[in-house]
Amino acid sequence: LETILDVATSIFDKLIAELTPKITKFNNSIMNNTHRINNKELIGIQRDVINLRYKVSDIYNLLKDTSELDDDELVCFYMEIKLESDTSEFEKIIDNFKLHFEENDDDLGKMNDSLTHTLAILDLDYAAIRNDLARFDINLTILMIALSISNMISSIYGMNVINYSEDSEYAFGLIIGFIILTTASVYIGLSKVNRMK
Repeated sequence: LETILDVATSIFDKLIAELTPKITKFNNSIMNNTHRINNKELIGIQRDVINLRYKVSDIYNLLKDTSELDDDELVCFYMEIKLESDTSEFEKIIDNFKLHFEENDDDLGKMNDSLTHTLAILDLDYAAIRNDLARFDINLTILMIALSISNMISSIYGMNVINYSEDSEYAFGLIIGFIILTTASVYIGLSKVNRMK
């Protein structure tokens, strides 16, 4: 049993050691503001951490349950007949490995928390980018509304109907001035309303 637990411990320690530099890389890129992060890779690493943590937790819980057994129940783990009072060696082995797997579980929990925080920071960054795009879209929409109003004014004067402004030498300048004034006032007014929200 000790050999099996030794092998399991070394396998899990090796897997944890492989994950640690990857997580450190992501955390450093967030701290240094170098957001060249592959989200799929980050989520894949978090999935690996969670899967490994479940396996370590299963072994830890098994060892914990085994350590809570009575002496007469522990005797059944021996290949040869032992006295019930002679199970202290087995209990020491179980307690030692239980402690090791508990430490592994804590380390994996910290790694998972770190990755969760990294993803939360990335979500905040992406939300800020989405907000900037939404603001740009709103400003563009406001501009299009203002231009459509000016388009409506120019189309009214562009119809082939007598409106008695054809003979005035100032009519074209007044219409252009009115269009510019209307467009600017609508754009500025809607922009102020948008900023108040």
